[in-house]
Amino acid sequence: MNKNIFTIGAILISGFAFSQEGRVGINTASPAATLDVMASSTDLTRTDGLIAPRLKAAELQAKDALYTALQDGAIVYVTETLTSTTDKTINITAIGYYYFDKTQGTAGRWMKIASPSNLTDYKEPWNVQGSTTPATLNSDAIYQNNAVAVKKQNGILGADLDVLGAIRGGNALVYSSGTTAVNVGANSIAVGEGSSATETNTAAFGYQTTSAGISSFASGYQNTARGNYSTVSGKGNTVGSGLVTTSGHASTVFGEANQVNHILTFVNGYGNTLTDADGQAGTNFVSGTSNTITGNSSWNFIAGINNKTSSSNTFTTGTGNTITGNGGVVVGQNLTSINNSEIAFGKNNLSFTNSYLTVGNGFNTSNRSNLIAAIVDQTNATTVKDAWVAIGSNTAIPDRQNNTIKLRVYGGIQTAASTYADYVFEDYFNGNSSINPNYKFNTLYSVEKFVKQNHHLPGVTSIKNLEKTSDGYSFDLTSLSTQTLEKVEELYLHTIEQQKQIDSQKDELDALKDLIRKQQSQIDSLLSK
Repeated sequence: MNKNIFTIGAILISGFAFSQEGRVGINTASPAATLDVMASSTDLTRTDGLIAPRLKAAELQAKDALYTALQDGAIVYVTETLTSTTDKTINITAIGYYYFDKTQGTAGRWMKIASPSNLTDYKEPWNVQGSTTPATLNSDAIYQNNAVAVKKQNGILGADLDVLGAIRGGNALVYSSGTTAVNVGANSIAVGEGSSATETNTAAFGYQTTSAGISSFASGYQNTARGNYSTVSGKGNTVGSGLVTTSGHASTVFGEANQVNHILTFVNGYGNTLTDADGQAGTNFVSGTSNTITGNSSWNFIAGINNKTSSSNTFTTGTGNTITGNGGVVVGQNLTSINNSEIAFGKNNLSFTNSYLTVGNGFNTSNRSNLIAAIVDQTNATTVKDAWVAIGSNTAIPDRQNNTIKLRVYGGIQTAASTYADYVFEDYFNGNSSINPNYKFNTLYSVEKFVKQNHHLPGVTSIKNLEKTSDGYSFDLTSLSTQTLEKVEELYLHTIEQQKQIDSQKDELDALKDLIRKQQSQIDSLLSK
């Protein structure tokens, strides 16, 4: 708030018709200025002071033509106002002192010398808050009804406060850099106790927040943004180490107690740590609690709790997982991936050298096991086709000689099918089947005829309908199992029929044998006579 208080420093002396060279002293023999008037301080009967020419406003206005640039700075005291003014007397609205200013109006203008006792003489732009009273004290709470520009003539349209320079608010930190005290950087803002924004175009809000990177932003409680173009918000977070120029570059961190010096990285959560000695690692995404990325690791995704990686191009979600190979995918709990491009699911898995897929099924971290483990053949591990899968064993060894075994299952295999071969018996005994209405039991003669024509059993998929690759034919084990059981049941029924025929023929043969014995006995009896 500016207040201009002017005192009269000139005096008009009438009665002299000549010019005076040198200095003039009144009541003094040694004038110290062009005109030096000494007071009669010891003579209580005499008044002291300077009186300027006193005129009515009308009288002064009558002399408008006399006041030109030569009278610039002239002072008069107006004793009476007037209702009709000219351009030179337009400001004479009250009794008081006026000075002539040649730079005002069209040809100079009388300007009011403000009186502290008459606030209307000075147009204070700031009012006391809660009223329309112009502010008068340095301690007044003030307001302004329009936009304010600081350190510039014209504010940006639409901005109520336009500051060309830095802004500091609250108890923002003041410290020294060398011999120069630094408050905030150029075009920066720091608001809050112990906060600082020391670089260009930075902002710091809150308690003990620090923005020390170019165009960085920090808000909250004891957060630090040292990386250029970095953003941090929350509590106790740090972006950038300050030891490497690129550390924390363009990274964003939200949450609490996160420590990040990777570039182009996003972190959200609690207690996550992303460290890199040379400040080149980055482009990582981390969300959760106590996750860790170390070394020159980039392009990683982690979501969960206490996951760790020192590799690149990995995906991890869950709890307590560890990836040390590049390009790995881990989803679950307490899983370990040590190979490049390895995939691990489940919990508490065993990790094998050269494995590319494990499905963990361990009870805890000290009792690990796998439901499935797929391992690449170490002798020819360049292609996926050379891999094999073992299920139900932690110690299975690949076929090293011819590499033809691709799947080993240590235990049973259960599959699902839409039907079952009991339709054979149902059709045989009932004449039709509700399980498989399309099935019909064939006689051996019908089967013989079908085989001669088609070169495969009826109800069994022909080799013509199987997919063939360079590794051989592909077929459906479930369908083949059902078809095989169908033929076995048919064979049993045919065998039963044959057994019945054999039994019937045996009975007939036994009867013939009895008849022959009787006839032989009769013949022998006749011959003996």
